[in-house]
Amino acid sequence: MKIFFLDDENGTFLSTDGRRRFVRLVGSEVLSYIKENRFQKVYFFTTSTEEELGDLVLIEIPEGSVPKFRKEMNRKNYLSRIEKDSLIMCISLFDQAEGEEGLTVQDTIVDEAIDVEEKVILEIELEMLRRVLKVLSDEDLRIIHSLYLSEDPLSETQLSEILGIPRTTLMSHRDQIFSRIRRLFKMF
Repeated sequence: MKIFFLDDENGTFLSTDGRRRFVRLVGSEVLSYIKENRFQKVYFFTTSTEEELGDLVLIEIPEGSVPKFRKEMNRKNYLSRIEKDSLIMCISLFDQAEGEEGLTVQDTIVDEAIDVEEKVILEIELEMLRRVLKVLSDEDLRIIHSLYLSEDPLSETQLSEILGIPRTTLMSHRDQIFSRIRRLFKMF
């Protein structure tokens, strides 16, 4: 059986957005209502919802919205044909993942390009390095930063000129700093 919901400002059923009211009619009531109250064409949209015993539900569409609904229905039919013909199932990444409350399909897809174990190890090592660098003196930090960590690293010759010390002394000091860093890494 078909169940019709027709636009009626005195209707008892509200649209989902609360802007329209509908009256629910079945069978001959529909024909009587249309004859009494309508002089223009009436358009209906078949919904995917079913009432009671699998009855088909149709909702009246305002005449100005008919082209929009037709376009959407044509699009859905086209996608349905493509899906059926290609044996490919289309899903939205934003649909809820089956059996996973609060997760979308996108959340459950594994990115094989990322090695999670390697990423975790790198994060641990970076945290250890941060701790080690906090223990170093300001002068040691300045040398390490200038040679390796700055956006525009200096050469050993350039840094030795800035600090006013021989290059060999700078290299010896650098080696001592790295030796200290290795010992501290073992401690953490």
